[in-house]
Amino acid sequence: MARTDFELQDGETLFYEGTLNHIKGKLNVTEGTGFLTNKRLVRYEANLMLKALIGLLAKLFKQKFDFEIQLSDIQTIKPEQSGLYKKNAFYLIKNDGTELRLVSFKRDDLMAAFQKAYDQNTQLSLAELGHQEWHVQGVQAHAAAD
Repeated sequence: MARTDFELQDGETLFYEGTLNHIKGKLNVTEGTGFLTNKRLVRYEANLMLKALIGLLAKLFKQKFDFEIQLSDIQTIKPEQSGLYKKNAFYLIKNDGTELRLVSFKRDDLMAAFQKAYDQNTQLSLAELGHQEWHVQGVQAHAAAD
């Protein structure tokens, strides 16, 4: 796995670590590494220029921080329905309406990790809406308490 600055915070349990690519546009996909804990999803982005120049040796260099999302800020998780990445891609929709389109080549493992992470949270739960579409329950009550 590529090197990052990721560290667990107090009271965190790591449920997933693996490749997590970010689809930013039709021809713009950035490689990276994702970490899912019982509190947050964190992603680091690989340097594609460095990878193009030195290939696999690029894994020796640290990836840069891309984003961090608290589990309480996630509203919906749903799989991609069409396109090149449909077997591995999913949408993560935040409470503010922002959509992130992500790709995990172990999507089923990541979804199971999301379920475990929400199971550890006493104020939030992950409810299945339909075929492989999940909604976070308790988001509004949790946000009002903050």
